[in-house]
Amino acid sequence: MDRTCSGRREFKYLKSIPMNKLLHYLKLAPVFSYFIRVFKKDKDGKYPTSTNLKMMHGINRISIVMFAICIVILIYKLFFRQ
Repeated sequence: MDRTCSGRREFKYLKSIPMNKLLHYLKLAPVFSYFIRVFKKDKDGKYPTSTNLKMMHGINRISIVMFAICIVILIYKLFFRQ
């Protein structure tokens, strides 16, 4: 990290990363497809099922719901409680 004459910080490593690679890491489609896969039952049989996998998805469901509830509570506190 270097400073330029104007006092701005310049990140040289960001300039070396191609824009396509940077956009590749910012894609959110795989994240949302995972949420759909966790909360929706697989009726087609595309994905393998085992007891361990079912338990993992169950724990993930619980953690996602708890996270969403906590985000709602934090937003409520931010806007309605001073």
